[in-house]
Amino acid sequence: MIQFKNLFKLKNVVKTIVMSLTIGSALITFSSSALAEGEKEVNISGFFFSQLPKDTELKNVKIGSSSLTGSAELEFDTAFRVGYATSKATFKGGPIGIAHSAEVFYTKFAFDTTPDEEFSFQSLGFDFGYGPAVNISENAYLQILPFIGAGVVVAEFEAGGASTTSETAYFWEYGVKAALNMVMPGGFQLGVFGGYLVNTQTVEFVEGASSVEFDLETSGSFVGASIGKAF
Repeated sequence: MIQFKNLFKLKNVVKTIVMSLTIGSALITFSSSALAEGEKEVNISGFFFSQLPKDTELKNVKIGSSSLTGSAELEFDTAFRVGYATSKATFKGGPIGIAHSAEVFYTKFAFDTTPDEEFSFQSLGFDFGYGPAVNISENAYLQILPFIGAGVVVAEFEAGGASTTSETAYFWEYGVKAALNMVMPGGFQLGVFGGYLVNTQTVEFVEGASSVEFDLETSGSFVGASIGKAF
């Protein structure tokens, strides 16, 4: 299992992630002015799950002071994300409006090198998105959000019951997400979404005087669903 103590030793980093979502939520909630007649505003908070792209590129490998040229294409067996998000869409008298969002999440990428060996990459992060929204009906709207995010990541290699954990590192990502949100009676919210993601992380394993460092760049389409409360 992942040694999460390595991840949570960075208390200040984790606090920054939580504070970023809190501040983002506050800005989304309180940034609106009084609505005029015919204007509409929808605030949503809830949980989401997404299936992430599995194609990734291994590159910039360094073993000690030596660098290897070239790259290798890999495919993850596991690539998913779960998290909590908040968003707001505002329509000022027409079908086209503005939406913005903030989310915090846990992500896992993993692949098996053999039946008894696994590489896994687990991370905590946050994203912010901003873009147009389209009011489809009284209870449904579409939002298209370019986003950017970052966070902390820990990798682990497991083989034969033994494991080696990497140094805690960082990742960053960007992309675009299209989400269809539907508000049910009582304020219950359901949503489906999809988009394109580019995620880059640099990982380093250190064992005594030896070290291995490499970059992983994962890119491709993703899909997911959300459930929450509209207010």
